[in-house]
Amino acid sequence: MNRKQKILNLLIELCKTNPEGITTQQLAERLEISRPNVSSDLNQLIRDGSVSKTNGRPVCYFFRDEKNLVEHSKINHPQDPFSYLIGYKGSLKKQVSQAKAAVIYPPNGLHTLLTGDTGVGKSLFASLMYNYAIFEGRLAKDAPFIIFNCADYASNPQLLVSHIFGYAKGAFTGATKEKMGLISEANEGMLFLDEVHRLPPEGQEMIFYFMDTGTYGLLGETKRQREAKIFLLCATTEDPNSALLSTFLRRIPIKINLPTLANRTPEDQIELLRFSLELEARKINRKLSMDLDSAKAIIGSSFSGNVGKLKSTIQSVCAQFFMENKQHEEHLSITFEALSSDIKIGIFNLPRDNVYLAGLQQAMGDQITIAPDDPDSVLELRPDIDINKHDTPFQVYDFIDDKIEFMLEQNFSDNDINRFITTEINNYIACRLPFSCNQIDHGIDPNTMAFCQSIKAELELQLNKKFSEGFLVSLGYHLDHLIKNKNQSRTNIWARRYQVNKLEEYQSALTVKKRLNHVFNVLISNDEVAYLTILLASLVLREREKQLHVIVATHGEKIATNMVDIAKTLLAENNISAVDMPLDIRPNKAIEQIKQKINATVNTKGILLLVDMGSLLQAGEIISQDCHIAIRTLDMVSTPLVIEALRRTVLLDANLDDIYFGLQHFRGYGANNRQVLSTGGKPLAVLAICSSGEGIAKKLQLFLRSVLDEMNRKDIQVITLAVDEMLGNIHHLMTEYQLLLSVGVIDPDIDIPHIPLSQFFSPQGELTFQTIVGGNFPVASTADNPVTLTKLSEQYLEEFLVFLNPKKVVPIVMSFIHQLKEQRHFDQFGTGLLNICVHICLALERSLRNETINYNKQNREQYLLSPAFSVYQLVNVDLEKKLGIKLSEDELLYIMDMLENQ
Repeated sequence: MNRKQKILNLLIELCKTNPEGITTQQLAERLEISRPNVSSDLNQLIRDGSVSKTNGRPVCYFFRDEKNLVEHSKINHPQDPFSYLIGYKGSLKKQVSQAKAAVIYPPNGLHTLLTGDTGVGKSLFASLMYNYAIFEGRLAKDAPFIIFNCADYASNPQLLVSHIFGYAKGAFTGATKEKMGLISEANEGMLFLDEVHRLPPEGQEMIFYFMDTGTYGLLGETKRQREAKIFLLCATTEDPNSALLSTFLRRIPIKINLPTLANRTPEDQIELLRFSLELEARKINRKLSMDLDSAKAIIGSSFSGNVGKLKSTIQSVCAQFFMENKQHEEHLSITFEALSSDIKIGIFNLPRDNVYLAGLQQAMGDQITIAPDDPDSVLELRPDIDINKHDTPFQVYDFIDDKIEFMLEQNFSDNDINRFITTEINNYIACRLPFSCNQIDHGIDPNTMAFCQSIKAELELQLNKKFSEGFLVSLGYHLDHLIKNKNQSRTNIWARRYQVNKLEEYQSALTVKKRLNHVFNVLISNDEVAYLTILLASLVLREREKQLHVIVATHGEKIATNMVDIAKTLLAENNISAVDMPLDIRPNKAIEQIKQKINATVNTKGILLLVDMGSLLQAGEIISQDCHIAIRTLDMVSTPLVIEALRRTVLLDANLDDIYFGLQHFRGYGANNRQVLSTGGKPLAVLAICSSGEGIAKKLQLFLRSVLDEMNRKDIQVITLAVDEMLGNIHHLMTEYQLLLSVGVIDPDIDIPHIPLSQFFSPQGELTFQTIVGGNFPVASTADNPVTLTKLSEQYLEEFLVFLNPKKVVPIVMSFIHQLKEQRHFDQFGTGLLNICVHICLALERSLRNETINYNKQNREQYLLSPAFSVYQLVNVDLEKKLGIKLSEDELLYIMDMLENQ
């Protein structure tokens, strides 16, 4: 009797007493045959028509005769959609119960808010709630399910609100006809608002009113007489209590928090891993196996991005092993030893908990094995899962249409549209597309990708620019869509008014059009060329944003690689590379290795080279001449230095010299009490020089004292000196104190560094001060908000603000100014930033007191009608969200007058 017959005979016998069916594991244990072999034979028996299986998990098998078909007719009935959710009876049991209660609660269900970190599965959970509503008959089978991500329009609150509610004719300039919104589209169905915290306060209030009454009005309508019957589902990654209005929250009775991957049970983690492996096994049509340590490393390295990161990590690992499978073996074995180091390090992220680790081992065993035709696979149970479907389809049409039409209606200039739309599309791309071709799930046809490689080379010559792999992937998605849908003609109504032919990239779009016709026989319309021009302009803008790059070069096996991996893991940034060199390498060979690494980096405006030995200090100068790129070199590299160097290149956005000088005295995060200079027994001091010894001199002394205290340098004194006292007292001070530097209105012309007062309140001045003094400098939230200037604003305003707390309001106002600077493309404000910050803080205090001022200048109407003023209004909404205070129109006009003229 062969193995398949033994399995069938045992199944017939066991089904007599177990009418619900028998699992693969039960058969394997009874026959002492390996589970994969039993699974394979059961799959064959199903094809033969001898055996049937149940829907749902675990899968149960039964002998296929008339009696059993009747017995199992109920089992084959459509299943509860939540039964396919991994963890629905485990770590998500409470959440599933809440969701079901929300859906079936009479008469129309309860509006629900989903919370949880990025990647926990909020969108999937929302779709399951929709399917469950249909399963329970609460919604019709063809009921609409409208999904909208509020983050797509967060930079323009008016557009966001009008998109959801629609707008009435005449609601704003250019609104020539009535337009319905998503509320109308979702009537009798479900509306899912993702990233709902990006809704402005007025939008939250409008939705609150709709939830409360079931009625709404279009933007611009005075009455709310329209009705809609909608199950509203919202989601946010933020803390609802800090990101949403309390009135809005009070009207949402059901709040469901989805746990992070780290907080799921070990059984769920393994099941999620197994499911993603099943997907990859089907895609590449290979049998996959994975050892326990590999599973631990992959799970641990995915904690930062949750289930979404777990899936992409598995795709990356499978891609690596698939590409290295030179022998085209049918079975790919994923082993811990062959994993890349950035994934291996994930094993250290797992909890050091014996119960948890034992749970992982029990759920998985020593190894997972997945066959592409495994009948126990959830893919067999869910024919609606398309394994070739890309999770983040790249279609920018509606996105571009909505944004450009709105801006044209608002009479934005072409230049303003160019700046806005290119930035917005890049944000859209960053959220939806993989950055690298190495990600196996990019789904772009190989012929399209080869075509894009050729086009990329041609456009680089045409535009005189070098493009990265990110450009290739983004362009590839769009062209793949065009080629696969060549018979679908896309038209727009804005191309005639918005003159894309004035953009530099228009000729490049025509080149692509010509090549598409020649290679694929695809002829695209002029409207399609307009879309392509905007996409190319956005991608070119993105390519211009070059970064500083850090290279760590050390002797010894993987010493540099390990330090770089740790920095990447902690900061999640990639502008850093490692060069591992043998201990006996000759200097000229070491230089060649470093040069190769530099030449392999793209989009780089300078190199910070961190080396382990002084003999490599001169290497930077040699390499800089050969590679024609700015390089600064620091020796005595350590892991903290690598982390801090990477952090500064990303967060401070300073130039190469600023970072280089700022790191010269860095000795680690715990080195607070450095000795900067040998004092010879003299007390250390900083000299503050002012026009007189009174007034502003005292303020400067108190200010420097507070900065030094925050730097943990209480051992340094601050001495004030008036200009007219300088000649008589300077030499006496030099004999009595060890002077480190001077700050003030005039250089004392002695052998110590001097920082002019005008430069002190700037990032450059702060770095110089930190380099000379040492210690831990207070960290700014951004490079545009110098710590010294922020503190000075706070101290100054303490005398004038009664209701507002300067320590809380100044950083928010600095952010407000920074937003305006970015949106209006202003240059640095320099020392004028202090006056601007103080003015806006006082304006907020006036608003809080309900004090009014009037802007009566002749240019009032010109300012009000300008597109620039709408930018100030948008940023004002964000300011109100953070502080609960809104600047009046006249206050904004004064601020606009101040900034635009400056």
